[in-house]
Amino acid sequence: MDSVLNNNKCTENPLYDKSKFGTSDKYYAKKKEVKDYDFGDGVFDGKMIGTSMIWGKGTWKNGEVYEGQWKNNKMHGKGKYTDVHGNIYEGEYRRGHKNGKGMH
Repeated sequence: MDSVLNNNKCTENPLYDKSKFGTSDKYYAKKKEVKDYDFGDGVFDGKMIGTSMIWGKGTWKNGEVYEGQWKNNKMHGKGKYTDVHGNIYEGEYRRGHKNGKGMH
């Protein structure tokens, strides 16, 4: 089962839909849901495998927010970024940078 980190204790997550995220039991068992995971410059709420963020919301200490796909703890894939002034960019990211199609 997928697990949720609650006060540093793992519990089963009955809301996790295995069919949406793959069917490999080996892969599935490694995923966990986290809340307020400190990644240095801010906090992350979402899904992780080990210490790698894979999908969720990152909120930086300066107020910037990104919600979407992650890889190697960087914005990677499709997501929505909001800067400290409220400007929004929604589109594709690669290795932490805007890449490909997107809209401001």
